[in-house]
Amino acid sequence: MSQLGEIKKFYRENLLSPSFFVITHLFKKYGFSGLEVNIESNLPKNLGSSSAVFSSIVLGVSNFLGKKLSKEQISDIAYQGDLMAHGGTPSGIDSSIVTYGGYLKYKKTEGIELLDINFKVPLLIVMSGEMVQTGEMVSFVKKKKEEKPLLVETVLESLNTVSKKALIALKKKDLEFLGELMVKYYELLKKLSISTQKLDKIIDIAMSGGALGAKPTGAWGGGCCLVLGRDQEQILSLAEKFKKNNFECFQSELGAEGVRKEP
Repeated sequence: MSQLGEIKKFYRENLLSPSFFVITHLFKKYGFSGLEVNIESNLPKNLGSSSAVFSSIVLGVSNFLGKKLSKEQISDIAYQGDLMAHGGTPSGIDSSIVTYGGYLKYKKTEGIELLDINFKVPLLIVMSGEMVQTGEMVSFVKKKKEEKPLLVETVLESLNTVSKKALIALKKKDLEFLGELMVKYYELLKKLSISTQKLDKIIDIAMSGGALGAKPTGAWGGGCCLVLGRDQEQILSLAEKFKKNNFECFQSELGAEGVRKEP
């Protein structure tokens, strides 16, 4: 393995290393000053946890240096940490959503668009217990595209259509249609062979339990699933089913505030 490869491997395996990279980036840009950083996080992995840490570090250290950064600047620097942590080229959506918060539309070629959506969605996050490396999954899909370009392009085009319809459904508060689209999204991406038996089982438990929809999130190959319920009562019922099947899960509140300085 080359020296660069060893460095990237070390960064991927040690979250603190990308964190220090982010701090170094700030020092290089705004001037050096000694400080001590303590990181306490109970965020589950595979849910943008590294981006949340990096965004918090950027805001905290920039405040320490007396610099008032915009949300865009915070997100951009946090993204540099994600580059190191994932050992590849992440989309940028994680660093954007944890920084801005709320609801947003994101496309790498277009950036973000903040959305005026304000209602509670009965959503359950179920963890498969399988770790996933985003960089590895990106490389896997890239290779798949080289081998079967028509299949991958067809799936990606269909996913784009589903995503646009899902945004309309969300704006209209049409949860039933949103749930149908989540399942469609799952079925499409499954064609790329990036699901796992545990992810499939989570989807099966959700849909057999009457959920409106369910889909894996993130890079697939493990990680978590989003499960959309009809109401709070059903979410609690589904949570019990998952726990009986040895899956950890918790409720999530969409549209929460992004990175902020505590009072």
